[in-house]
This record gives sequence, C-alpha cells and structure tokens, in this order.
Amino acid sequence: MSPNPVGTREMGRLMGIDPNRASRLLNSLVLAGIARKTAQRKFTVGSGFHVLSAQSLHASGILPVALPPLEELCRLKATVALGVLWKDRVAYLFHRSSGRSFHEAIGALASYAASESSLGLALLAEEPWERVERLYAGKAIPGFEGLEALRTVLETTRRCGFSRTLSRGSTFSEAVVIREGEQAIAAVGLANSPPEIEEAERLDHLRRAAATIGAGLKPGRFT
Repeated sequence: MSPNPVGTREMGRLMGIDPNRASRLLNSLVLAGIARKTAQRKFTVGSGFHVLSAQSLHASGILPVALPPLEELCRLKATVALGVLWKDRVAYLFHRSSGRSFHEAIGALASYAASESSLGLALLAEEPWERVERLYAGKAIPGFEGLEALRTVLETTRRCGFSRTLSRGSTFSEAVVIREGEQAIAAVGLANSPPEIEEAERLDHLRRAAATIGAGLKPGRFT
C-alpha cells in the first residue's frame, strides 16, 4: 500500500518483525520477481506483482462486467466507487470523482480504512460478528470509539441493506454489496450526489448496478 519504496527497517516495523527477517523475506520476494530492489536499496513491487494483479482481475471477470453499470452510475454526476474488502481495508478497483475521466478511475485510489468507507461498512456488515471482533481486537477503529459503536452501525447496515457514511463537507456516501450467488464479494457506492437526486433514487441506481454486476459474474470465478 506504500506509495514509495520501503526499506527493511520500515518494513520490519510495519510487520512487527525483526529487520533482518524482513530483509530475508524481501530478498526472497526479489528472487521470485514479486518485489524489486531500487538503487537506494529499498523495495517496491516487481513485475510478478503486476502479473498476479492482471491475472486475478482477468480470472475474476469483475471489471469487464462492472464497467458498463459503473459508466451508467457516472451519469448521475456523483463520485462512483467499486471495491473489495481485505481484512480492515477496502481496495478500490474503480473510483471516479469530479474531474477524473472514466478510464483514469480504474485503480485510481489506494486502499482505505474499511470502517471509514461506505463500501467497507457494507462489506463488514456481511461478515460474522466474531470475525469482525477478531479483526479489530486490541486495535483502534478509525471513525469509531470502540467495537460496540461499530457493531451498532453494522447491525443497522445489515438491517437496511445499505451503508451510509457522512464524509467531509457534510455529504453522504452510500453503498450496497455485490453478490455472487449468496456471497458478498464486492461493493459499489455513490458519494457527493447532486442534491436533487433523492435517497430512494440513489439506492435504486446502486441496487440495479450491483444486481447487474453480480448477474454477469461467472459462478465461482471471483471467489
């Protein structure tokens, strides 16, 4: 997730391991082509990482299926996002805000704390509470004072069928999950919607987009 190359000491600190062990692991990844060492003896992603990313997106088939519905959502003149949950982060596959072209929106945003994202909350609400509890055990929860506050929001989200967060500037962000069969595998969201678009209309657009994307996925490919 780092936008810049990372040294062994920093990687050790981030992973909670000895820098020497971090160095051995990173150099193993370099040999495998997954990581690359820079002239400054720091590490960044290698070509193997790009191959894994491209092949996984190809195998899942989600982007070719999702792009037409996402293009329709973009006509609402709102911020449109598609993302997946990884532990306590949301990885955005698509994020188009004002001033960004449709093609620039693909892979345009780094990962984001799930608890501060409408997409993240929608997906966390699909997880068993015991798993969420383990995920945040002993950790601060961005945007929440504690586990019980998060649990209340997730229960409301599950009951309503959509999530909502209040972003900067007092604008709402809303999201619904995309399902492959019964399993929630991604989420799609809208933010900064024009005030003339009512909640019911926004949610209708999101649900239709989510249903279209889910129906277009070949069973078992994404998971």
